[in-house]
Amino acid sequence: MLRQAPNIIMLGEIRDLETASIAIQASLTGHLVFSTLHTNDAPSAVARLADIGVKPFLIASAVRAIEAQRLVRKLCGDCKTPSALNDRELRSLGLEVSQLAEATIMGPNGCSKCRQGGYRGRMSLVEIFTIDDEVRNMINQQLRRP
Repeated sequence: MLRQAPNIIMLGEIRDLETASIAIQASLTGHLVFSTLHTNDAPSAVARLADIGVKPFLIASAVRAIEAQRLVRKLCGDCKTPSALNDRELRSLGLEVSQLAEATIMGPNGCSKCRQGGYRGRMSLVEIFTIDDEVRNMINQQLRRP
C-alpha cells in the first residue's frame, strides 16, 4: 500500500501491534493517517497505543491529534418542553440550582413527528486532543516509567 505513495491513508481500526506499527510508520514517512481506536476519551488513546505495544517515542513523534466523538440524541424541535433537573442530575453535572437561575432547561415530550419519543436526529460531541511539544515530552517521560 505504501509503495503506491498515497498522501492520505485510512485504516479501519487499530487493534493490534502490527496495524499500529503500519500506521506509525506511514505517519513518520509523511503520510496523513486516519484510523479508529476504541477508548473512552481522546487522551486515553495515547495509553491505548502504549498498551498495544507501540513505543512511547514513536507515539510522541507520529501522532499529531486525536479526536474522540460521541453521538447524542437531539430533542425534537416541535415538542420539547421546559423541564427541571433533579438533585441527582445536578450532582452529576457538578452544578448548583443557583447556577441555573437564568437558564431554561428543555426536556423531551413526544409528538407525532418524533413518534412520541421526544427525540429526533443526532448530533456529534467532539473532543480534540492536540499533541504539542509539552504533551510529547510528557508522553516520553511518563510512559518510560515502569
